[in-house]
Amino acid sequence: MSSRPEFIKLCKEELAKSWADIIELDDKDVSFVSDPLRTMIKECVNNKGTKSYRYVLPTQILAKVIDPSLDSRSLMAASTLPGAFDARSLCHKVIVPFDKENENVLGGSSEPYVNNPLRVPSITKENMKQQKDKEGWRKLYSILGNIEEKNDEEFTKLVFKQVLLEIYHRLSFTRVAYPVPMRISYDSTKKILTEFLNIPSGGEHPVVITYSIFKTIGEKFGLYDEIKREKINASDSSTGMISDIQCISSGNIVLSIEVKDKDLTIEQAKSKLKDARTQQVSSLLFMVQRGIDERFGNFIEQEFSSGQNIYLFNILDFVSPLLVLLGESGRIEFLRNICENLDKFSEIKSRQIWAKLLLEI
Repeated sequence: MSSRPEFIKLCKEELAKSWADIIELDDKDVSFVSDPLRTMIKECVNNKGTKSYRYVLPTQILAKVIDPSLDSRSLMAASTLPGAFDARSLCHKVIVPFDKENENVLGGSSEPYVNNPLRVPSITKENMKQQKDKEGWRKLYSILGNIEEKNDEEFTKLVFKQVLLEIYHRLSFTRVAYPVPMRISYDSTKKILTEFLNIPSGGEHPVVITYSIFKTIGEKFGLYDEIKREKINASDSSTGMISDIQCISSGNIVLSIEVKDKDLTIEQAKSKLKDARTQQVSSLLFMVQRGIDERFGNFIEQEFSSGQNIYLFNILDFVSPLLVLLGESGRIEFLRNICENLDKFSEIKSRQIWAKLLLEI
């Protein structure tokens, strides 16, 4: 059963669906199971003693999720455990490709089940004596033993979700390889930016693009001493920032930038204007991806008379002429600044999306 095409197909589909659910979680600090089980899962996913064990946990539990009659402790179909199956085949056809698609988060092994630690029929106490990493084996045995003892489909699914969540946390600290091209045209740069901005990101992608273009022109033309931003989900009040991005010269904020991936309203602008005035910032720039309220014309003129400079631009309209001024070398530096900014502030989903777009240039 475990090596049949239909079983492998079901496992691939379940893994893809469950992984998508984990990525879309609003609260990545949630727990699906309680301690000490949760801690053991985390330690297994991040096992430093035997890399192969990182592959074992998702493989064994995924099989059990798809076919509850299987024994998750079984490694080989020849095992004497009831519900024995070939875990090696499942791992190599499902978990290994998943690992490669996700920056080799589990270790980049092409055949983890052929290693000596897993050349035993099952994960049992009796087979612990053949393991160098006895503590890692004990944790595997405890987790899978817990699943078999409960023998509850919903519990098995919760354990699998916790495993994937811990893999996600591990992936969050994994550096993504960005295939930045040796050269790039104006049209290709604009195309990749458009695609990146059109992908829903909760406002993260517009901020990344805006920050990176200001960092690039700031360095290229010596405009600012420093460009600052915080994570997208951090409130301005908690970070001390009056806007999403701040350009600083001689210790003073010379330009405050607010980025919107939705329509910008007069009310939102007035709120930011109040914050800017509080810190004596005279120039406020709004970078928007959608529409702009038609009433802004009079509002901008009115505020200018009181000493406040307010600017409004569509992100791509602002960036496009700068791509010409920067030239080819400057465009490459701009792409690299995006990569650096993503690594520092963004979740793995956005980093992987950008890497994929770069690869398609």
